[in-house]
Amino acid sequence: MSTYVSFLSLSDLKAETVIQQNVDATLLMPFLKVSQENYVKKELGIALYEELLDAVNLSGLTGITGTTLALIEQIKTPLAYYTFATAFSWLWAKVTNKGINLKEADQTSGKSVEESTKDNLKAEVMNWAETSHNTLRRFLYLNKDTYTTWREYSNDYDNYPWENPHPVKKYFSGIQFNDKTKNDPYGMYGPNDYK
Repeated sequence: MSTYVSFLSLSDLKAETVIQQNVDATLLMPFLKVSQENYVKKELGIALYEELLDAVNLSGLTGITGTTLALIEQIKTPLAYYTFATAFSWLWAKVTNKGINLKEADQTSGKSVEESTKDNLKAEVMNWAETSHNTLRRFLYLNKDTYTTWREYSNDYDNYPWENPHPVKKYFSGIQFNDKTKNDPYGMYGPNDYK
């Protein structure tokens, strides 16, 4: 069985976010894996992602240098916040043989947090993740000559068929539509849904 290679140590995850040091690392590790696969791999593209995995696997996080280290440093913040956002709901719940249960407060005031407050907090964490993700994307764009295997993310089915299982053939009729409609190629939303 192979070991999992991560671009972020659990101590860095806790240092980058507001996750307390006493949170069990085994609780966070599955979410770190999911976030790295879902967000970082998609942004880097398979070729650059695998290059980084090989470099980290060969040298470890502490042994990498140069441009690889610079890229890993840019990846840390968005990966930390995506991991936090992904794990957010599960920090309040645990799965046992009896089902999914809410965790009891250990040494807090004993007041439970309202669902709307949890949703607002999670949205804020996701906002931080997306903001730092944009910083990573800008870094890659400005350094695309250095990271030659990086490609900008695209929904272009002809070049990346695994990203779009239901391609829509593009046809320009000469009519310009509002930018918001291009995200709705199947016409599933009405005009009032874009406000």
